[in-house]
Amino acid sequence: MVVLDTDILVGILRKNIDAQNFLERLEKKNEIINTTVINAFELLEGALLYPGRDKSKSAEILLRSLGSYSFNGPASWTAAQISAELKKSGKIIDFPDLAIASIAISRGEPLVTRNVKHFERIKGLRIEKW
Repeated sequence: MVVLDTDILVGILRKNIDAQNFLERLEKKNEIINTTVINAFELLEGALLYPGRDKSKSAEILLRSLGSYSFNGPASWTAAQISAELKKSGKIIDFPDLAIASIAISRGEPLVTRNVKHFERIKGLRIEKW
């Protein structure tokens, strides 16, 4: 099982060959593919901000094909711990990235992303680069 970050979801919609190949490899391994409600928000917001070619419909279809995790109690506790640790060390990150990472950690799944720099400060997060 994996959690897809927004950047790979955008890549899939834009028919980026690397994103599509990575998705195909996951599917061939019968990997269960998930994302988070935070990533869904980011993807849909982007589609609505930059209309054209019915991007929001394509985003909805993609999101319906994936499992979706919410920002629940265990994830919020994990996020609070990570945030406190990062703030103490002066390494603050944006809340959406914090929430996405905490969901992946609380689910015990790696986060598939190219935005390694956004997430590398988070202890316990397994990152799989696409």
